[in-house]
Amino acid sequence: VPKRVIFVNITDRIRVEHFEGMTADTCVKTAAAGTVTLETTNKGITLTANGFQVSQNATLAVIAASKVCHWVAEG
Repeated sequence: VPKRVIFVNITDRIRVEHFEGMTADTCVKTAAAGTVTLETTNKGITLTANGFQVSQNATLAVIAASKVCHWVAEG
């Protein structure tokens, strides 16, 4: 199980991060304009026994069709 996950939508310049100890399906989101928010109601990242899962919804807007995305899982 990773201790830190960073998932970046390169196309739209959106970054979400999840750290060990955070509630499941939450994240720290950095929008293209630089605004940083703690996402607790718009979903996020959940750590799993096999790695992690990133939620897909229009409000979080990090995963979408035809976008270039990269991720890093540490720990």
